[in-house]
Amino acid sequence: MAEAPEIPEANDLFSKQVAITIALLAVVLAVIENKGDNAKTDAIIKTSEASNRWGYYQSKSIKQNICETELEILSYLKPVVSEAGTVDPETIAQRKALSASIAKAAAMAKRYDSEKGNIKKEAEQFEAAADIPTYSISDAWDGRVDADLNGLTFTDMPWMIAPDSGRSATLRSETEAAYGDLRGRGRLFALGHDAWLVQEGLRNGRFSARSGELEGVTGQLVLDDSRSVRRGLRWAEIHNSTLRLLDGTP
Repeated sequence: MAEAPEIPEANDLFSKQVAITIALLAVVLAVIENKGDNAKTDAIIKTSEASNRWGYYQSKSIKQNICETELEILSYLKPVVSEAGTVDPETIAQRKALSASIAKAAAMAKRYDSEKGNIKKEAEQFEAAADIPTYSISDAWDGRVDADLNGLTFTDMPWMIAPDSGRSATLRSETEAAYGDLRGRGRLFALGHDAWLVQEGLRNGRFSARSGELEGVTGQLVLDDSRSVRRGLRWAEIHNSTLRLLDGTP
């Protein structure tokens, strides 16, 4: 077995100082490396925890949507009344059961909505999201503005996020006057309106690939060189529990 090489002893003062300096640097580097590994591990743990919290938040949202859908369906159900106008005991029992089911669905939806707020805060704490802007597509916003969504920045058509301004207000007023409650079909009317604007602009020459934009209720409409219609959406942010329109792209 080969013997380990003998390390010569430092006899002069300079050699001793160099050896001590090297030893101290080795200790410092070891401490820094250990701190770096700890920070990396901590970041991985926090990212994982944040991911788990957001998954939990999503599950609560799904359950809430199911309860709200059940509540809407139940609100349309009514026990049949006989031709004589009398209410038999079975109908009374059905009404009581229906009322109980409606109350239960409403309570569950309210509970899930309140639980989502705490879960969201926990997720944001883990990923330090208070200083990081949160961007999303329009599916993240269902028309309700509350504190749980503060800081959310998303894009959508003016028909949805600026319904009381410009062309959107006029079209919405006329559509509701003609058809009543749109019940979620508003986007279809908006798309139909802008389709009509495009064909009219193409016919009269005001809408071409070289010049002209159309201000639609679904966004700014532009015809590119390949004769494809490009639609520019509006950006909005939920700030202090209110919806605020943004100028340009954030």
